[in-house]
Amino acid sequence: MEILVPIVPMKITLFRPVRYIRMLIKLSRYLLPTRKRERPSAFSFIPKVWQENWDNVREEDEKLLWSSLAFSGNLPSLEPYVEGWLIVSNRGVYFACKLTHRTKLLFRRGNPPIWRWNNGKVTALVSFLFEEEEWQVFLPRREELFRSRLFLFEARENRS
Repeated sequence: MEILVPIVPMKITLFRPVRYIRMLIKLSRYLLPTRKRERPSAFSFIPKVWQENWDNVREEDEKLLWSSLAFSGNLPSLEPYVEGWLIVSNRGVYFACKLTHRTKLLFRRGNPPIWRWNNGKVTALVSFLFEEEEWQVFLPRREELFRSRLFLFEARENRS
């Protein structure tokens, strides 16, 4: 009987635990109490490093709804625990990250996706369900910020 062992590049198996620990450390700092409580609007900006990439692919009338530091969970053509920036707009979902000196921007447009939020002890796992696939990203555990910002948008859209 022959046992088949998949050939996996060394960098994937060696760096995945390091990226996982780095993710936990970065996201756990959001659990620390602060004097000033941030409002949902405080997260609705895109850092300059990601803004140009988003400007190159977004539609003219596309509006930012929410964005935050995020880590990949299950994203197409991307390893788990890669640090990046999640952008949720009125037209789609985007994930920007840097890989070996180049920037990568993944996105899905179309109908607003259905999303599911799962709080963990340190992180939150958000699943975006598109028609043909599911994206998963890890976010700081701040459900009220994410939900209130998106529910505010949904309420405005329903009134129109």
